[in-house]
Amino acid sequence: MSIDLDYDQQHLWHPYTSSIKPLPCYPVSSAEGCEIVLEDGTRLVDGMASWWACIHGYKVPELDQAAAHQLGNMSHVMFGGLTHKPAVELAKKLVALTPPSLEQVFISDSGSVAVEVALKTGAAILARKR
Repeated sequence: MSIDLDYDQQHLWHPYTSSIKPLPCYPVSSAEGCEIVLEDGTRLVDGMASWWACIHGYKVPELDQAAAHQLGNMSHVMFGGLTHKPAVELAKKLVALTPPSLEQVFISDSGSVAVEVALKTGAAILARKR
């Protein structure tokens, strides 16, 4: 089943392009390792290292299995006022890896939120020093 590129161009606003005169999009059918496979079979090396696959690549069996296992328990839980075992276990590992002065972990769901929190944290630290 091919992707409806006309509908895509009319209704989806992709990053890094205009909403009025969008650049063309290339229809992806799958991805594996460091390659993206287009619908026509063309294989591309993911030189941008995609947002989600920049470290490990695509279709890594161990990561896919871990994700499927987690999805079987819960896909997402808002972290405001709630917590869960995977978050606590991750925090323990991160705190153990960092210097003693870094003992708190803020778990972010995106880079923009991470940057916002880092700026606010830095501002709060500076305000305390004044």
